[in-house]
Amino acid sequence: MNKKIIEDVEEIDGLYYEVGSDVPITGTVHDYWDNGELRGVYEIKDGKFHGDHKIYWDNGQLSNYLKYEDGVPYGHHYGYWKDGKQWFSNFFSEGKRQGLSEEFRVDGTLKRRQYFKNDELHGLLEIFKKDGTLKKSILYVDGEVSN
Repeated sequence: MNKKIIEDVEEIDGLYYEVGSDVPITGTVHDYWDNGELRGVYEIKDGKFHGDHKIYWDNGQLSNYLKYEDGVPYGHHYGYWKDGKQWFSNFFSEGKRQGLSEEFRVDGTLKRRQYFKNDELHGLLEIFKKDGTLKKSILYVDGEVSN
């Protein structure tokens, strides 16, 4: 795979190309913050995200990690706060969120827990107070609030 810099890449109709080329990119694209720190590393195959997709904070800490296959997200998607604590966790199957999804506050406490089916809320959505106690729960079925 060839290493590319984001400034040398353009997106046209959902595919990524090296500027001035009509051949979709296959390689690894790097993006940098103004301070020189790595901002992102994106694996691309035939012009589509394919493989690891990593985004970093300007302090070098990993912000987001996700995998793609033929332009479609799959597997676990993790997010991290600037200090490295977990921010969120999702799971993708065939490009849609499935199953358990959690979001955490900067202090590490659980903010919300929810379940997805085909990218729609499906199951119990729980919202937690900062002290960890349950604030609210709502049951969803196929994206709709269930009575």
